[in-house]
Amino acid sequence: MTNPVLSVLPVRYIVVAVTFFGFIINYMLRNNLNLAIVAMVNHTAVNSSDSSGQEDGPFVWDENIVGQILGSFYYGYICTQIVGGRTAELTSVKYIYGVSLLLAGLLTFLIPAVSYWDYRALLTVRIAMGFVMGVGFPSGYALLRAWAPPNERSTIISLAFNACNIGTAITMPLASTIINGISWEAVFYIQGSFALVWFIFWVLLVYDNPEKHPFITEEERLFIVTAIGSGQTNERRLPLPWKEVMTSPPVWALIITSFCNNWGFYTLLSDLPQYYSNVQHKDISQDAVFTSLPFLLMFVFGVAYSVFSDFLRKKNLLSITNIRRLAQVVSQALVAVTLICIAFLGEYETAVETLVFVGVGLIGAGYSGWQTVPVDMAPNYSGSLVGIYNTFGSIPGFLAPLVVGALTEGHETLDRWRWCFLIPAALMLFDTVVFLACGSGEEQPWNRKYYQQKDGGAQETGVSEIRDRGEAAPKVKPILQEQRGKDNVSYDNAPV
Repeated sequence: MTNPVLSVLPVRYIVVAVTFFGFIINYMLRNNLNLAIVAMVNHTAVNSSDSSGQEDGPFVWDENIVGQILGSFYYGYICTQIVGGRTAELTSVKYIYGVSLLLAGLLTFLIPAVSYWDYRALLTVRIAMGFVMGVGFPSGYALLRAWAPPNERSTIISLAFNACNIGTAITMPLASTIINGISWEAVFYIQGSFALVWFIFWVLLVYDNPEKHPFITEEERLFIVTAIGSGQTNERRLPLPWKEVMTSPPVWALIITSFCNNWGFYTLLSDLPQYYSNVQHKDISQDAVFTSLPFLLMFVFGVAYSVFSDFLRKKNLLSITNIRRLAQVVSQALVAVTLICIAFLGEYETAVETLVFVGVGLIGAGYSGWQTVPVDMAPNYSGSLVGIYNTFGSIPGFLAPLVVGALTEGHETLDRWRWCFLIPAALMLFDTVVFLACGSGEEQPWNRKYYQQKDGGAQETGVSEIRDRGEAAPKVKPILQEQRGKDNVSYDNAPV
């Protein structure tokens, strides 16, 4: 019997919704320390000239130690990117991603206790959190490739991964409210518990692919399998063509973009609370509200830009590669311009605030650009590609805070902070040039290399496999034709 709820709300949207909330919590857990640490540090003991008037915390940690703590997450995060993406393609995505977030929530509970013990113990816990959460993005791509019909793929990817910005936007005011109303320790207990509750819904509602899901209607299952192709929805354990991947210019354009983009993003994400606290002399609550709103804008602009990108493609106004290049210019080159302006307008508070809003918001176009390219280039290996470029992209996570700490230690001046903004600006201009020269949104030949060998050179279709099982493929044929119409050829690059 068909569940009336599922006839109104398809299972694939439920899967996307639970994934969406998973990424919100993911970014809560990784970023809550960025604000909480402002309340944890004894600023008077560290800097006797501090005049911000904010309440001191219990820990005498200078800028270098703070930089180590904020960057430590990424020492672990960098280690599991490729392994996580590859493992997600070969085994159960459900438990790889689900258990990783559950463990991260449990580790979050330990942060207050280990902070009082020794800052090196806190470093260890944060490294461990990075290690278990490193599989998140690669496994997310591996999951969604099996649930997103071609004509919905751009929107689904943008929504799911843009949730990270909602997580960032929520973390700041929520953490501030908890700090002011209870204590900084409560931030980690409350937000860590979110992961435990989410895991229950994840286990009950999310499965690796439509063919495994016990609650999906037969009509929706046939629709997804037919639209994507059964080779994309079930387990096809294909070896990764390492040589072709690592010698591919478009892949290296992705790697360079990931590194440079993340340097700028992590600078804005991790260092803005310190900048406003130590240079602009804003209190915690003001920092929390201001630094959360740009990421909410990034979410809204990112989703809106994905609709614009789909419009360009459906109307055949630009090729898929040029659509991705345009998004690169918007999300990288224009953001670099805002960072340069921030660097030289630091004394003008209103101008800086406006530029931060604009700069962070523009980064959202990247979800329709370089961050969608792995599914364009190689849907069979999208998890592995994300793991590869995210490995390099994780380096700024610990390197950028160290550079900021080294530049500003004992010299919290506008002149020193100017370099903290000019460095990521130069990097983002560089990755724009590289992507315009080498980036591509077209399917790469090596995507089907082992797929063809495994099938004896034949391209199987979801329709033929369904018909071989004697099932009613004609039920979904009209929908399939609409889904894969002539104006959606850009999404027909998945092997079917």
